[in-house]
Amino acid sequence: MLSDALVEALIALDVRYVFGVSGANIEHLHDAIHRLGRGRLKSVMAKSEDGAGFMADCRARVHRTLGVCCATSGGGMMNLIVVVEL
Repeated sequence: MLSDALVEALIALDVRYVFGVSGANIEHLHDAIHRLGRGRLKSVMAKSEDGAGFMADCRARVHRTLGVCCATSGGGMMNLIVVVEL
């Protein structure tokens, strides 16, 4: 499954957290993180997509690592535009 491969790739990149809001089109990714994360990769749920984006940005800046944020398609993705403008 694609979500399993994505989780394995994130673990190989030493990503520790994926910030986001679960929804219809992204829930398979969060399920895969729960199944395959093995304590090395965790989902951090936020109240809104822009909040999750800011969390990922702060994590990347403070720890000098890759910050990862995910959102559903449509409105969820549009809520991330605020973060892109930084």
